[in-house]
Amino acid sequence: MIHGLSFGMLKPDCLIRQLEAEAFRRITLSGLQILLQKRLRLTQEDIDVLYSNLRGREFYEDMSYFLKSSDSLVFVVKGEVEDVVKLLNRTTGFTDPKNARTGTLRELGLDVRRNVAHSSADIEEVVKSVRHFFSSEELDNCITKCAL
Repeated sequence: MIHGLSFGMLKPDCLIRQLEAEAFRRITLSGLQILLQKRLRLTQEDIDVLYSNLRGREFYEDMSYFLKSSDSLVFVVKGEVEDVVKLLNRTTGFTDPKNARTGTLRELGLDVRRNVAHSSADIEEVVKSVRHFFSSEELDNCITKCAL
């Protein structure tokens, strides 16, 4: 069910600066389709799921505080390419906006900590994140409607 999908998130700085329409425009221009989206205020549990690989790092507490400071928008995309995860990662861009390529989401970021977006690094992260933020019913309904 997760094959051909990827997971991403627009962070609080993206929403505060009202860049979500531009971010989604860039995602769709890359050939991906937004299937599901949900605006929410992240909890510490949400952050621990998304960033389990970063727990214990010196910046984790500050990053968590920032991510809980305002709403984020989590989303699922699908694409007709072989590796949707890789395409969304390429579209998201390098972590540091100073190194982000033109046309990527992170080109819109202000600095390495406020870089507007997150995308899952691999299919295991996609599965974990999609299952955490969306019910199987939400995913099934969306895939059924999108297939019509």
